[in-house]
Amino acid sequence: MAAIVFVFCLLLALTSADDWSVPWFCHGYECPQYELIREYETFEERYYNASRWIMTGIENTASSVVYDGFMKLYGYTDGENERSQEIPMTLPVIVATSQSDKDPVSISFYVPPNFDLPAPTNTDVVSLDRPEGRVFVRTFDGIASESDWLENVSQLREDLLKEGKEFDAENYVAAGYDPPWKLFFRHNEVWVPAV
Repeated sequence: MAAIVFVFCLLLALTSADDWSVPWFCHGYECPQYELIREYETFEERYYNASRWIMTGIENTASSVVYDGFMKLYGYTDGENERSQEIPMTLPVIVATSQSDKDPVSISFYVPPNFDLPAPTNTDVVSLDRPEGRVFVRTFDGIASESDWLENVSQLREDLLKEGKEFDAENYVAAGYDPPWKLFFRHNEVWVPAV
């Protein structure tokens, strides 16, 4: 009987691991898989699987600079790579900000698992592996400006302090899930890594 219970639990665990539903805000595109650990009043705690991204460094988070970085990555996905291969769109587009001297700001596109990524022809575009780990997430809507991202990450950090959570105070990610021409029902997130 114990063996039957063990096998049932193992099958249940394997089924639930592969039974991840892509959230509505990914709009049918592939996006990084995560497990919702806990939902708080103003934020979520998620556990993200390890993932791969294509990335380019940018000087700062000014809109024009972010746009230029986005266009480098878009060019890569549109065929500016060693195979002249078009790469499927994924979500989100993230801007990672760090206070470290190495790559203080970058913009990245998610790469689906097991995708055979061609080498870029632009040396500014590189592949990046993000480790698995816990992340605190605050969502907001609207067309986000730089001040909106900063306001929401500041509010998230305040809420994390109130909840007694330990988090990385030097790094955050701004995650966008909608094209610029979409005016309503937009979904934006800020991510702060847990420590």
